[in-house]
Amino acid sequence: MDAAIEVFIANGYRRTQMADVARAAGVSQGTLYNYVQSKEALFYLIIDRGFIGAEPPAASELPLRTPPPGQTIAKLRLRINTGLKWSELERAVARSSVADPRAELEAIIHQYYAAIARVRRGLDLIERSAVDLPELGQLLYVERRRSIIAPLKRYLESRIAWARFARCPIRPRPRG
Repeated sequence: MDAAIEVFIANGYRRTQMADVARAAGVSQGTLYNYVQSKEALFYLIIDRGFIGAEPPAASELPLRTPPPGQTIAKLRLRINTGLKWSELERAVARSSVADPRAELEAIIHQYYAAIARVRRGLDLIERSAVDLPELGQLLYVERRRSIIAPLKRYLESRIAWARFARCPIRPRPRG
């Protein structure tokens, strides 16, 4: 799976060939087909297990069959929505007051960047493959981004309304 992830990131979904993955994994292409039925099955395996440290499939499950249309996107949606929880933001939005808004905001930002760091390779793979599979881009750039931005917007607006964050104009940085 690690070799496949790196090849998909380097080449994108469409240009990745099973021969490339086999070469990167140090196995023959025939050996690779003992594990997965197709490139689609390999991509599904990565989405299903590759980014969460799950155990590989049992020998009795091999070779993994090509998933039906839409199943990979459904699995990715599940992985993204469960793997990128932003509980600090959810708790902050639910609060009616806060003693230390700076610490609260720092906790939110820290949790966000820690979550991104945990799934960075997965995000790289999805971003690189979204060119070839537009439904990946739709999921990542539209659905997920909106699900993050909307509560963040509510949070910031509430803190500004409470006069906890000052409204300040964005000033250009001096050049030089």
